[in-house]
Amino acid sequence: MVQRVASGNGRQGAEGALEGKIADRKFPQSVEAEKYVLGAILLDPNIAETLLQSLHDHEFFSTRHQKLFRGVAAVYDRRTTVDPVLVRDELEKLGIAEECGGME
Repeated sequence: MVQRVASGNGRQGAEGALEGKIADRKFPQSVEAEKYVLGAILLDPNIAETLLQSLHDHEFFSTRHQKLFRGVAAVYDRRTTVDPVLVRDELEKLGIAEECGGME
């Protein structure tokens, strides 16, 4: 398993200050783009591994998407291939499946 990368915590100097400023900015949001990212993660294990190493739940604008991403990340962190059935099971286990839109 490849470790998920944490955002710029612990960085020193100018690079850390710049990352802090960038992290505090509000970026444009696109719920449609978030849907595409989550869909890609669920459909392609290679993309899932790449994106799960660099994204974090707080980077999603939609709270529904944040929760879905947490479920996906939990499956990934157990060193299991991410697929829609396992993610659904994880969301149900966490009690947030309906908040994420259910399985329709």
